[in-house]
Amino acid sequence: MDSEQQNALRKAVEQARGLLEQEISDQLEGLYNILPDGTVMHDAPGDPVVRSRLCEAFDHHRARGVNASEAVAQLTRECAFTVLNRFAALKMAERRGLARE
Repeated sequence: MDSEQQNALRKAVEQARGLLEQEISDQLEGLYNILPDGTVMHDAPGDPVVRSRLCEAFDHHRARGVNASEAVAQLTRECAFTVLNRFAALKMAERRGLARE
């Protein structure tokens, strides 16, 4: 892969990560009532199992001494990283004929 292709790939990944982080932030707030400032509200319309796992991850960051807003930011980045890696793995599996498009 030449330099131009590497730069294009880097730019595409950065854009995808930014979009994912925004979408995840929106879902944390809108579905799970986990606000960007670190406020975790009691009731949430989203899946209770997913909310429980998100709250566990948030609590884990807080237990490490991270402030509430940074814990939400870390949770958002981790979720985006996971989604992006899964998407990349799926695309690679498709290219190798291991999964259907």
